[in-house]
Amino acid sequence: MEDQLKKKAKITPRSLLFFTFYQVVFISFLYPWVLSPIFDNVRMLNWYPMDAQLLDVDMEIYESEDGTQKQVVASYEYSINGKTYWNNRVDIHSKPNDTELASYHTTMYRLLQKHIKQGSIFSGWYNPRDPYDSVLDKNIRWSEIIIPGLVCFVFIFIGFVVYLAYIFREQEKSPDVVRRTPWLAKSKWKPEGIQSETKKDIRGQLLGGTLAALLGVIFGYVGMMLILNRAYSGLFFIVIGMVGFYVMFKSVSSWLRFKSIGDVFVTITPFPGQIGGKVSGYIQFPPLLAIRDKSIRILLKQSKIVTKRTANSNNKREFVNWEAVTFGKLKVTKLGTRIYFSFNAPDDLPESNTDVYCGDGEYWFLNVSGEIPGDHFERRYELPVFKGSLSTKAKTTEKEQDRNFGRDRVQVMLAKR
Repeated sequence: MEDQLKKKAKITPRSLLFFTFYQVVFISFLYPWVLSPIFDNVRMLNWYPMDAQLLDVDMEIYESEDGTQKQVVASYEYSINGKTYWNNRVDIHSKPNDTELASYHTTMYRLLQKHIKQGSIFSGWYNPRDPYDSVLDKNIRWSEIIIPGLVCFVFIFIGFVVYLAYIFREQEKSPDVVRRTPWLAKSKWKPEGIQSETKKDIRGQLLGGTLAALLGVIFGYVGMMLILNRAYSGLFFIVIGMVGFYVMFKSVSSWLRFKSIGDVFVTITPFPGQIGGKVSGYIQFPPLLAIRDKSIRILLKQSKIVTKRTANSNNKREFVNWEAVTFGKLKVTKLGTRIYFSFNAPDDLPESNTDVYCGDGEYWFLNVSGEIPGDHFERRYELPVFKGSLSTKAKTTEKEQDRNFGRDRVQVMLAKR
């Protein structure tokens, strides 16, 4: 099963070019909004204080369809080692603000106006290596960094995850291989054990929860800023932010419950299952997990999955053609508790879909559920079930499967260490 955890990346020049272009677009937004002020602030850590004499102060107002924005502007001069310098940089961000969410420019304008009317000096900062380089306020305004930074990070993160999923996707086998040995069409179909589909689903939930939490931070922050500016519509944004954190909490809880139980593999013996014959095998539970007899329900079903496409969405529907239920037979081995099952598959049912991208088609699923100590267990497995007599290579004995499972389990444990 070690090769279930390792896949060779399939990077193509076209995909790499598209991914690079996508990331460059959002990084180009990230730099002026977030990185440039932070770099400037770090660069100014060693700047020296200076006394600026204000020459002129004004407030520039920009009207647009999106609203009104303000920016304070000022010119000033200062003396360093007997030489006079001039500059007009007020703050580290040097961009206007939306008046509904920020009052920095209004507050700074009033403060500078007060100093210029009184003829008093204003404390600023200058670069000792280049005295022409100066600023009145070198502090970072995090209110202008957090939101755009998180938005850019969300899109960069999504692009990275999507590209990883693309390059590590399973590759289709050649038609000749699929025709001769259809049970080898998918890498997850292994004689020594089949991994559950639930693990993939929970990973997707965890990714969705992470994105929900990031969006929750954005909405929550906007809500707090609106409330501080006496706009009580901010409560709506705070509620949305709390929903995002709740989604994250649920996904993390599901992942922790899954990890606490560990991997539970299904082994088909003989491999693969046969239509018109037996679909039998066992469910391999971890050694330290105590399983009671008749506590695990095993359902085998043959289903057809159809995607109904509309102008706005794609909805997948599952139609069950046949199903059977058993509680199996419990057996304790040195590798852990096993529950054996056996079903007679009718000979008029279709074979398993060999499409590695899991599109529309016929599928055989094994649903395993029941109560285990301290939790409810539920997993779903896609099984290889085909018609006709099987080649001797496909008929792996249970003894051989035990050797393979034990060897691969040790390899996986060493890899995790």
